[in-house]
Amino acid sequence: MVRSAGDTMAEMVDSARRINQLLTAISTGTTEQASGVTETTTAVQDLDNMTQQNAALVEQPAAASLRDQALNLASKVAAFKLPEPAIRH
Repeated sequence: MVRSAGDTMAEMVDSARRINQLLTAISTGTTEQASGVTETTTAVQDLDNMTQQNAALVEQPAAASLRDQALNLASKVAAFKLPEPAIRH
C-alpha cells in the first residue's frame, strides 16, 4: 500500500510537471502572438499614414491646377466686352 501511494504521488508530480510545461508553452505562445499583433498594428498605422500623405500630395497639385484653370478662364472671359445695356426710364 505504501508503495502504491508512492507510485501515485510520483505520477501526480510528473503530471504537475507536464501541466507546468504546457502552461509555460501557452504563455510563451501568447507573448509571441501579442508581439505579432503589435507589429501588425504598427504596420497598418504606418500604411494609413503613408496613404494620408499620398492623398495630401495628390490634392495639392489638383487644387493648384483648378486655381490656375480658373484664373486662366477668368482672364480669357475678361477679354470680351459686352455693351452696356440701355437704361430705360
